[in-house]
Amino acid sequence: MSEFPIQRQGFPPKKSVSTANLVNRGPYSKNGPLQPAQLVIGRTKNMSSTTLSSSIPSRPQTRMSLGHQQLHDQINIATLSLTDLHNVPVINPRTFYTSMTPNTSNVSLSTLGEVSPSSKESYENNDAIGSHFFMNNTATLSNINVSSNRVNLLNQPKPDIDRLTAAIPVTELPYGDTTFNYDSSIPLSEYMRCTISAVPIKTSILKQSNIPFALFLKPYTGLYDNQNPVPLCNDELLISCRRCGAHINPYVKFTPQSNQWRCNFCKFANDLPILYNDDDINNETDNVNNNTMYRNRTEIKYSVVEYNLDKCIAIENTKRKLNLLFIIDVSYNSLKNGMLRKSLETIKQTLDRIPDHDNGTTISIVCVNNHLHLFSILSDEMVEKRGLKSSFLMYDVFDIDESFLPVPAEQLRVPICGYQKSISTLLESLESLFSVSQSVLFALGPALETGYLLIRDIKGKIIILGSTLPNIGCGKLKVREDQHKLSNDADIEMRVLKSQSAMDCQDMFYKTFAMKCMETGISIDQFYSSDGSYLDIATLSTLSRITSGQTHYYTNIKLQDNKFDDVRFSIELYSSLTMDLSLDVVLEVKASHGMKVQSSYGNIFERSPGTFYSPVMSRDQSYVFDMILENDFVSDMAFFQVSILSTQSNGDRRLRVMTLPLPTTNSLQEMYNKVDQAAILLYYSRVAVSNAYSHPMSDVRNMLDDSLRNIISSYSCNVINIHKRKEFRDTFQLSRALQLLPLLVLVLGKSLGFRDYCSSDDRRADFLNIMNTANIRNFIQMVYPTIYPIHEMKSNLGISKPINDSIMNCSPEGVYLIDNSMDLILWIGSRVKSDLLADLFAVDNAIDIVEGLTELPEIADSPINYRTRGLIEKIREKSQDTIIKYQSLYIFVGDIDNKNKIIPLSNNKVMFQNIVDCITNCMVEDPISNTESYMDYLETLHSIVIK
Repeated sequence: MSEFPIQRQGFPPKKSVSTANLVNRGPYSKNGPLQPAQLVIGRTKNMSSTTLSSSIPSRPQTRMSLGHQQLHDQINIATLSLTDLHNVPVINPRTFYTSMTPNTSNVSLSTLGEVSPSSKESYENNDAIGSHFFMNNTATLSNINVSSNRVNLLNQPKPDIDRLTAAIPVTELPYGDTTFNYDSSIPLSEYMRCTISAVPIKTSILKQSNIPFALFLKPYTGLYDNQNPVPLCNDELLISCRRCGAHINPYVKFTPQSNQWRCNFCKFANDLPILYNDDDINNETDNVNNNTMYRNRTEIKYSVVEYNLDKCIAIENTKRKLNLLFIIDVSYNSLKNGMLRKSLETIKQTLDRIPDHDNGTTISIVCVNNHLHLFSILSDEMVEKRGLKSSFLMYDVFDIDESFLPVPAEQLRVPICGYQKSISTLLESLESLFSVSQSVLFALGPALETGYLLIRDIKGKIIILGSTLPNIGCGKLKVREDQHKLSNDADIEMRVLKSQSAMDCQDMFYKTFAMKCMETGISIDQFYSSDGSYLDIATLSTLSRITSGQTHYYTNIKLQDNKFDDVRFSIELYSSLTMDLSLDVVLEVKASHGMKVQSSYGNIFERSPGTFYSPVMSRDQSYVFDMILENDFVSDMAFFQVSILSTQSNGDRRLRVMTLPLPTTNSLQEMYNKVDQAAILLYYSRVAVSNAYSHPMSDVRNMLDDSLRNIISSYSCNVINIHKRKEFRDTFQLSRALQLLPLLVLVLGKSLGFRDYCSSDDRRADFLNIMNTANIRNFIQMVYPTIYPIHEMKSNLGISKPINDSIMNCSPEGVYLIDNSMDLILWIGSRVKSDLLADLFAVDNAIDIVEGLTELPEIADSPINYRTRGLIEKIREKSQDTIIKYQSLYIFVGDIDNKNKIIPLSNNKVMFQNIVDCITNCMVEDPISNTESYMDYLETLHSIVIK
């Protein structure tokens, strides 16, 4: 496990946005002002072949010059998680460090996986490099040229996208306020980030800035417990403040003379347990801060720790077990597109990988078409002893109007242990059992009601696998509009008017049922495939949003006959079933006196202000909490603490505690210079997703634009004083920490989730589901895709630098790999040189390339082929380690005409139109979908500011 100094709070690039007026003075629609919902709900092992993880070391936390990167570092930077980046560094409330470019002369430009010894050592010891580097480069605010913190956007012909992945110096804390060791800490920014890294001590400053005050949380950084484990406290001591309940952490103050510790949240003096310092006192260290004597304790060394409550407190021996209920669509559509076969194969493969502590995990199966089919599974021992030909009994339920179980629930759910062979036999038999079915009906509502009766007394997780719109029984849905008739301009205009109603929940049954499941402790995950027909994902996803689950949607890209992306589906279902889970989760957010949680965004249920509940928390979920500053306060530091009480997959009852310290400020300018614009944009996206289900998309985009304009206007008036300093009226001055904010807000409005026209409402709903639980790296990738010019790769320089998302930067003579976080597209220009085609595809002519949903062929002795495949694998690997996602590769050959439009080279242009649309929509700096280009957008903003 990599360790970092506690006071080094690494955060993402400087990206900022504001929400003060988003809530109070946001744009008005026909239905009144857009208000964030009080309860917002939305989208919550690597099975690929080769992997490069062993050959590519982890990336240092310091800034690297792209011109001096060897391949292994370039791949990491090119696919860098924005969780490694943050805002302007701070040494104390008035002082911050400046950055320097580290010496990279010892880094060799070698082939993939080769690192010079000196370089390798520096990578492996990046903790020491980071802490030593920043501690020896200090500067006070008075010594800094204020203008260096500003940038004139009108002087930049295109946005500086290098700042999306540039390593920015990390935050430091005032010396003497903590007990940390520089060699023992955790990169806290991977778990928690705040939209502002210098908290204003006055409410007037926060209100004047128009910057939102929000906290981003990702409780787990990996899908499995063995990925990035946090330090575990095993000494049976769980210490909390007697006044506010905050847990002891590295930022408390100790007074050994009175054997007390002072809470850093409420300043209350608490008594220490007698045994607390028995073995941990270091008498050799003489520091003005007496915290040093306790520095060897885990909870004092690390800002993220976990307690094993089985040892800390007495808990009744009634540990929660994992119970899985599969509701499987066996209608004609599921048989036809292969969803049923792939579902059964994947479930069978995961039986010995599903978390099964103490052999307590149970499984139930309900098959659904126009009727319900339940199964009683016999034990392996009984089948073997009695020599039975069948290992299961099937009960057909024809009356779907009334929910009931044909036999007691205990006979319909069985443990995996002792029943695995019988379960496998059932899964192997299901496709043949329903192979003659011609039913196109899917009674999902009755199946849910029956499934609820099956597991309501034991809690659990419902997993729906479907390919058909629920069209019979309770919860019956209808097609809201004919997708294929919306082809001309009039139809598109009609679609824009209907965009609001297309995203709301069509039937209240799904909300009511989801709330009933939440109260009982049942979570719902959903996997749907479609051949292009309408499924109403917007309505169905309500089940997952409310119950802390997730909805996955796989649409037919129409490259093969009715074949959906079964590889991606299988890998994602496998990850969902095998990842470790947290059960019966209670999450609590605490903040320094004067601050509190106002609302939350993500797939989690709010029980009371600051306290949240999730029946089953998936490891790929993230959350955003809207904070408010209730009154002014006087302190050099502000603190946030998140505690998560849960039952783990291994049966342990755990408490995870994460504490985030931030300096304070009384300067509006300093606050602007220390913002996290990625976290701010993520906050705006969550608010926008919440409003997208009840407001027209035009109102949602206006909300985003108005919020940005308020920030820029406030900065121009209060920091630059543009109305009195006329020399700035011809410039667009903005804080360097905010310089990418106009671009990011623009591309967020152009994204699939919020633009006026979308070819499929299901795709829009799926995009909103993903965005509502995405981590910061994947979110930024969704709205601003990365484009790698593969043709610019050199055999000795590794990965080429990504280009800006504009068709003007592309050429028909180039090859481009596009990563939009959901898919990968390898676009080959129509006039690519034959030697490059031979190296990449072993063909002489672009027309001979196999297009569509496929993989890049492996070409022996071809460095560029090897590096391209390595880049693809690295992108996939980085995603699959943290979220349930597999990025499929689509290969496409296309030309660029004289109007800068992409034209498929294939004669069957209709077949590849979806890929053409996808590539076009990735060019977000261009005027796509009747929107402004980036430069036009800047001119519009500038004209508003100078008025």
